Formats: sequence, C-alpha cells, structure tokens
Amino acid sequence: MAQTQNTIANFFKPKSSISPYSLLPDTVSMHMTDSYIALPEDITVGEALSTYAAEFARLDDDTCVFLVDDEGYLTSDITLKELREYADRDAYMNTVGAPVKVFVKPEDPAAIRARQLIDGRRSELPVVSSGKLVGVLTDRISERILGRTKAAKKAKKSKGFFSPITAFFGAANN
Repeated sequence: MAQTQNTIANFFKPKSSISPYSLLPDTVSMHMTDSYIALPEDITVGEALSTYAAEFARLDDDTCVFLVDDEGYLTSDITLKELREYADRDAYMNTVGAPVKVFVKPEDPAAIRARQLIDGRRSELPVVSSGKLVGVLTDRISERILGRTKAAKKAKKSKGFFSPITAFFGAANN
C-alpha cells in the first residue's frame, strides 16, 4: 500500500519540464521551431554578414532575420535578401530592420495562425511570449498543420473525380 501511495504521489507531482502551453489543445507552441536566426540589434550590417556568412549561405532569400535587444526582446526583423542588398555596411541593424507588426503567441490556436501565415506575404512569423522571441512558425510547419503535403497537392491536381468506387474500377481497368 505504501508503494502504491508513493507511486501515485510521484505521478501527480508537477513536472518542471512540462510547458503550460503544452496543456492547451493544438497551440502554436506545439508546432513552432526554435531554429531561427536572431541577431543582436547593436551590430552593423557588415558585422552580421561577415560573422554569419556560413549560416546565411544555406538559407533562402526570404528567410527572416530577427533582431533582439540585450535581454532577448524582439525589436525588428529583416529578410536575408534585404540584408544582403543593404548598401551601407556600417549601419547598425536596429536602423535597418522594420518593426515587427505581426507576431503570434505560443498559446494561440495553431490552425488559425497557420492559415494567417499561408494567406499572408511572409514565410515566417515570430512567436513571442512577454515580448521575447521564443520560436518561429514557418510556412512549412503551417502547411503541415493544415494538412497540406506534397501528396495532397498532387491529389488536387490529378484528373477526374476520385472516390473508392472509381479507384477500384480504374485500377481494375489498368
């Protein structure tokens, strides 16, 4: 009996590794990635391009570079293409980036925010909690949330009407 009570007590003991956001149904926090580029806003464009050249070389032009202050608060963002094309290499990043107007919260419903991203012009949305950048919702993640896969896209483009009956007879005729 004592062993059973100990096990039950341990079962109901709060776990420090559980995020309160994971208890909510299908939230952005369940899908967001922590793989993103966040640079300090107090470096120059030239420093950013030379210091992170290897990382930038592997990325698409529409990748967002997020700018944060010393405490990790999101201040602005800029696309990698805009950063590469910026003429003044001595300009500080905080003067180059645009203020972030659209962001999502970890507790936001994933499907709604995924639709917002897909319908918008951006490829990434920053996930912000108490002003700090905690993750990113990407277009690929959004497509997965909405159930859009390559197979689903191909099925939409396929010819004819699909049903189990036509699939059976179509397969029998081939």
